[in-house]
Amino acid sequence: MAQPISRRTVLRGLGASLALPWLDAMTSRSRAAESLDKPPVRTAFLFMPNGVVPKHWDPPQKDNDQFDLTPMLKPLAGVKEEFLLLENLWNEQTVGRNGHWPKVPAFLSGGFVVRTSGRDMDTGGTSLDQMMARKIGNRTPLPTFELGVDPARNGIDNIGGGFTRIYGSHIAWRDPHTPVPKEIIP
Repeated sequence: MAQPISRRTVLRGLGASLALPWLDAMTSRSRAAESLDKPPVRTAFLFMPNGVVPKHWDPPQKDNDQFDLTPMLKPLAGVKEEFLLLENLWNEQTVGRNGHWPKVPAFLSGGFVVRTSGRDMDTGGTSLDQMMARKIGNRTPLPTFELGVDPARNGIDNIGGGFTRIYGSHIAWRDPHTPVPKEIIP
């Protein structure tokens, strides 16, 4: 037979549950106002492992901030002064190491990717997007949002050197051993 709950226990529980909505209101006004002063920083990392047509993406003159937007970048015209284009990033540690599998996770982690069948994955580091989310992700409903077009792959790439295919499926890594799932059907 179940133990009856005393009236006092019920009242304590009700009191605590009524107080919960007001906890957010207890933060100082200056702290709350500070978070609304400026819009949150937003960052996008675009990874196109099979390449792009450069003339559609790369501005023709790159010697200063006053570059013309290419056809693919035209939708960003309204925020042109607020973004930065980085290109030709290269991780020397991935040279000569089987095509794409070890290069994909190293894109944002910058690490040396360990050859593995999947049980002991190691990308050599946490990805940049996840490090940024830990610092500034508290200002948006979702700290990060990963989108992709291909489902994650499993198995081993035996043709290209024995790397787990999970490596080739994720650019975002919560830590060196944990890929961040991506939404492929938004």
